[in-house]
Amino acid sequence: MVSIGFLSLDILIIIILFTLLFLTSFKTGKKLLVTLIISTYPTVLIFNSLPFSRINLTDTTAQAIVYLVSYILVITILWRNIHVKKYNNTWRKILDYFLLSTSYIVLISTLSVFYNFSETISRAVSLIPYSISLIIPILIVLLTNRRDIT
Repeated sequence: MVSIGFLSLDILIIIILFTLLFLTSFKTGKKLLVTLIISTYPTVLIFNSLPFSRINLTDTTAQAIVYLVSYILVITILWRNIHVKKYNNTWRKILDYFLLSTSYIVLISTLSVFYNFSETISRAVSLIPYSISLIIPILIVLLTNRRDIT
């Protein structure tokens, strides 16, 4: 296992990805995080149903490119069709961005198609049942898009 200082490479990747998503969401709003979470589901389904053996595409790099192209296509389609409410409450904004970023990290670590996390991360993620880890991000999206009762 590769480590940098006292942090393993997996933990470092998760921290960098979380920080990048959290800080980017202040610029783009919730729309980017919601789009990333929602577009992960159809992309993984499309990718898993492609017959790579029939079309002689067994190279992992080529499969990663196919996955990335389909992910960008689904993100583009959903980016134009998803509308989320903007609000001025700073604490709610921070909480929503934190919850959405965390749920995206959990979703990606659960559905890791190309990158195999270390045994420690895999064990921690495996404590969450697979079906629950797929449902939680959708619930967080629905909860963060609730309307204020006033």
